[in-house]
Amino acid sequence: MAYSLITAAVATGAHRTTILRAIKSGKISAERDAQGAWIIQPGELHRVFPPLPQLPAMAEPVQPHHPDAEVALLRTLLDEMRATVADLRRREDDLKADRDHWREAH
Repeated sequence: MAYSLITAAVATGAHRTTILRAIKSGKISAERDAQGAWIIQPGELHRVFPPLPQLPAMAEPVQPHHPDAEVALLRTLLDEMRATVADLRRREDDLKADRDHWREAH
């Protein structure tokens, strides 16, 4: 079963943007589906990003609808949103500095 960026992040513990950077830099190959979402084959993903340790054999495997998997997915999404907000704040600060420099020059 192929991974999306989000399920790949959950499966490896890597951040979604880290996996996306690996795709864009050519470290791992991936394809886009009909909706434009990334599809990553497990062998290709785990060649660069090792899978998280498996649960003990007696434990119930984590399924996508399992609460632990949902929590991991939500944490990944929250981390991504926090990174986006921090990036936007840096960009805003840069734009303000550029604006102030421009005002002083004219």
